[in-house]
Amino acid sequence: MPSTSKEAAQADHAVSNDPMHTADVPSDANKTAMDSPQAQENKSRHKPHWGSWNERPVATLHEAVCLAHGINPPGYWKLDDDDSRLTRFRPHLKTLRQWVTYYKIRIAPAEDYDDAPDDDTRIVLRDFVDCVVSKELFQDLTVPDEFRGLKPPLPYEFQGEQKVSTPDDALPPKIKEPDGENVRLNKAWARLMILMAMEHYKFVPAWPVKELSQPKRVQALYQPLADLSKEMGFALIGDREPVRFAIFKALETRGEAEVKRVLRNVEERKNSAQGASEEET
Repeated sequence: MPSTSKEAAQADHAVSNDPMHTADVPSDANKTAMDSPQAQENKSRHKPHWGSWNERPVATLHEAVCLAHGINPPGYWKLDDDDSRLTRFRPHLKTLRQWVTYYKIRIAPAEDYDDAPDDDTRIVLRDFVDCVVSKELFQDLTVPDEFRGLKPPLPYEFQGEQKVSTPDDALPPKIKEPDGENVRLNKAWARLMILMAMEHYKFVPAWPVKELSQPKRVQALYQPLADLSKEMGFALIGDREPVRFAIFKALETRGEAEVKRVLRNVEERKNSAQGASEEET
């Protein structure tokens, strides 16, 4: 088992590598230390057995982050505290736990979808590799070439969704369109979500949706809904980020025309109420 100093060292590393952290600029001595023969020797130890992982359809969250950092999962506990592969390990593990709740990365079959993800939650390894290689996840991480080359099989339950490779000069395969009934229902659910957020949490939509990411643009919505989810026993969405993601997706599902129509209706109702109030006075 690693010493408690490993956690502290990882936390210190995370802060010092945070681009928003305005501490002293790293000295040449620190840069030299990272590139020293000792550091290179450390990185050569406890590497994953890539051939073995290329045949495994699932991995735990902890194992997946180990692979992205070039660490053999069983060897994680044997690493020196100053091993450079630990620099962003804990923040990345926390990020992955959140991403599982966004449904970007599928939870492995037989896992309980209502339980909050932890380090031992198993995920589809192919999904994780694709997200990391495409830089959707861990943009600040340079992954090993061997990791980029991983093409693990999908779990048996997902075999029907497996992509088929085609020659470079072949036409891309047609993407199966969603069932019309599912599309209609998804749009209806998205509309209901938006309307309930407006009615009960004073939510005001925006387009483009990214405007909602501005500081203090949305208040008293994400966290209250996350807290309500936890109180009702739905731990998987008991965090503000999955709630925010769901609201964003609902708006994107409805599209620009409807969002702007809703905003016009909000403005008309506001003006009407204001006019009625002035008449009464």
